[in-house]
Amino acid sequence: METQSWMETLKNKFSSKVSHFFLLHLNVADEVHYQDCLEELEKYLILDGPSHSDQDPEQQTGFVAYFNRGTGIQFTSRKKEEDFLNFLKDLHSGLSDDFFGQRNSIPYMLKLFNLLLKISWESPEKKIINLLEKYFGKDYKNNIGKPFFTVIIQYAETIVPANCTGGSCEDRNALVSFQIWAKSKEIRNSRNLIILLAKNLTAVSQELSLEANDITPIKIPLPDYRERLLTVQKTRKQLNLETNEDYNKTLEDLSSGLTNKLRANLINESYRNKIPLTPETVFAVKKKFLEDQSNGLLKIIRPAWGLEAIGSLELYKEYISDVIQAVKERNFSAVPMGILLIGP
Repeated sequence: METQSWMETLKNKFSSKVSHFFLLHLNVADEVHYQDCLEELEKYLILDGPSHSDQDPEQQTGFVAYFNRGTGIQFTSRKKEEDFLNFLKDLHSGLSDDFFGQRNSIPYMLKLFNLLLKISWESPEKKIINLLEKYFGKDYKNNIGKPFFTVIIQYAETIVPANCTGGSCEDRNALVSFQIWAKSKEIRNSRNLIILLAKNLTAVSQELSLEANDITPIKIPLPDYRERLLTVQKTRKQLNLETNEDYNKTLEDLSSGLTNKLRANLINESYRNKIPLTPETVFAVKKKFLEDQSNGLLKIIRPAWGLEAIGSLELYKEYISDVIQAVKERNFSAVPMGILLIGP
């Protein structure tokens, strides 16, 4: 049976009201296949996530705001930012007046987002109803069940790091605010959505990785076989390279373990510089990538000898050979997470 994708997991948990607060981790800097393109994860979350419009799949419901320490509060387009600021001015003129001077401020972000996350398409407040009609039309209730406000926090490890309970006041305030948002029935019932992005789960405060705290961590894995092959096919097609499925599958196999973005860059660089993609050149890229990902904890080497250099131990050599064969046949259920050989 085909396993459920991470996006399906997110959408199912959101639509069933199991969770409205998610922590996505691991392969968050990669690009994701969407229709005929590779899209940045942040854009894909809008194109195919809970906040995409059923009436127009290329549009979003309500407002989607991004935040990171570098660029502050951002939106999907200049037009969306203008609409947001006009909406905010009608809702709370004081917060709108401070926007451009405070958009990089974490306390301002927390205060602003806390206000907007409690607004619902089903709000009974006359002021909110008038604003929703003004900015989204009289049929705005077609969006019921979708988020009015979606928050995407990038580089979460820089805002709520692992040691933030003993860190600065700003870090602790952010941690507490996130936990309050996660447990807030008002935000959940408003059907709004919060997503944190972090490359390394252990770099984020442990409090945010516990489902007991109403926060759902979801690991975004490295691309599987289908995604890897699609990336090779699409990238080579964009370069008008001759279709060769055997070559594509070989390149997909050699580049397993790399991100989609790195795989596409590898093909583009090879084409532009007229460097053939041999097993040696691909291995060199994979070696650097894996060592960088491990922060220097791993050193990838190619052994000078094979199993034939090991005397006796036939039972163990046979097991390792079976694992290698399972990898070649893509029977990953028979492949352990790792094998540790100990001894002289």
